[in-house]
Amino acid sequence: MRGELVALDVLAGGVLGRARVGSRARHVTIDAARRTLWVALGSKAKEVAVVDIRERGRPRLVSRFRPPFLAHDVGFAPDGRHAWISSGNRFELAVYDRRNGRLLARPSGDWPPQHVTFAGATAYVTSGWSGTLRLHRLDGRPVRELPVPVGSYNVQYGLGRVVTPSLGHGTLTIVDEQGRLLRRERVARSSHDACLVASPA
Repeated sequence: MRGELVALDVLAGGVLGRARVGSRARHVTIDAARRTLWVALGSKAKEVAVVDIRERGRPRLVSRFRPPFLAHDVGFAPDGRHAWISSGNRFELAVYDRRNGRLLARPSGDWPPQHVTFAGATAYVTSGWSGTLRLHRLDGRPVRELPVPVGSYNVQYGLGRVVTPSLGHGTLTIVDEQGRLLRRERVARSSHDACLVASPA
């Protein structure tokens, strides 16, 4: 609840710097150029904080802005232009031009909160309450939708795979970049988040 962003040296295990960004700082995303962070200030955030991180040890709050709804997750697309904000209270999302802050689109979404990840020119959006994974173009245009177990809130991309674990069912759903189901397996009684790790050859 301190409302801080902390820059860490993960190799040395030390704190490089801190910046006050606002209370309830929660989800965070970094742009492809490694110059800017957006931070959602809460799970139903009235504001998103914009932080300059060009000096790694000196993060600096630049501004805060209000999205068209209460924000939940934030994500910069790999193209360096599009930034997505998911909602904590509405059935929609917001797509911004990261370079000038202009709101470009407000795609339809499923039951909030939603989470978002990216692969190439595709955005993947989960709704845990609705049990859906939606694929969009980076500008917000819908591509396809597939069902996932209810409770599949978080979503991650890596190594050519999109994974979403279910908090309610303990399953892990794995799809390819086109959204085709590859595998679904129960891994625990409850599963909150997941990541992908590449093993050395």
